[in-house]
Amino acid sequence: MQSGRITAMMSTMAGNFGGAIYLDSSRTHSTIHGALIDGNSAAVEAGGIFAIVRRCSGIGLEIVGSVIERNRAGGPVSGISVQSVVRGNTGPRVLIRRCDVTDHSGTALLIAATIGTAMSS
Repeated sequence: MQSGRITAMMSTMAGNFGGAIYLDSSRTHSTIHGALIDGNSAAVEAGGIFAIVRRCSGIGLEIVGSVIERNRAGGPVSGISVQSVVRGNTGPRVLIRRCDVTDHSGTALLIAATIGTAMSS
């Protein structure tokens, strides 16, 4: 999904090649609640969820009550990778709570912030 919003409730994403969720969001709030993201793979990074969250106020990505497990990737992060663009002292927030992120081939979770406009659209 590019320049859009994802709302996934009580969903199962399993066995996908290229990753389960790719999100490049701008000015929107995406939500993943009660999802099972299991056994997905990506060539580079984050077989589970790869998200770029930018140019929105408040919470840009919310993942709640979900299971993200056994995902694989060619890069160092295989579970969830979130890149957030920060302008000045503020940026979009990422909320991850009551989730089980386990049994990945590499790092389970990475949240990184880019300061400035390097990733702006």
